[in-house]
Amino acid sequence: MKYYSQIGQDRWVCEALQFKKEGVWVDIGCSTPIDLNNTYCMESQLGWRGISVDINPDCIGQWGDVGRELSGVICHNALTLDYSTAFKENELPKVIDYLSMDLEPPTLTLAALMKIPFDEYKFRCITFETDAYRNMGTQDVSRDYLKSKGYSLVLAGKQDDFWVYGGELLA
Repeated sequence: MKYYSQIGQDRWVCEALQFKKEGVWVDIGCSTPIDLNNTYCMESQLGWRGISVDINPDCIGQWGDVGRELSGVICHNALTLDYSTAFKENELPKVIDYLSMDLEPPTLTLAALMKIPFDEYKFRCITFETDAYRNMGTQDVSRDYLKSKGYSLVLAGKQDDFWVYGGELLA
């Protein structure tokens, strides 16, 4: 497989889910469509689909230019998006394979995390950018919050934390 993410998020998800085909993602702070993208390898090589959210129209505008699927690509502020509605409109299942969260600065990633409808949807894998090396105070808060929602931290990084639901992957 060819991977594209910055620090191996896509590789970790593929390996954790045993290279599952036709999975579903939610990518918040998706940025550009290929380079440094956390979901491109799953879409291009495993037939995944999902929603990708970014506020930057320049980034979103590149998606069609490179032939990436445009359905589910949302140019919107991640802090004001109604995720329940977006998930329903895009016919996402109640158990979603991967949630990627990466906004700048990390305080925005934390604020967006609080908008995710965890009571309605579960995620098999989550990568959450804390940028702990920047000491912005998001790491402990995000960890406590995700633990309270039933997620287990499986890899704590200086940039991202890697999570699974309930200590194991949902069937």
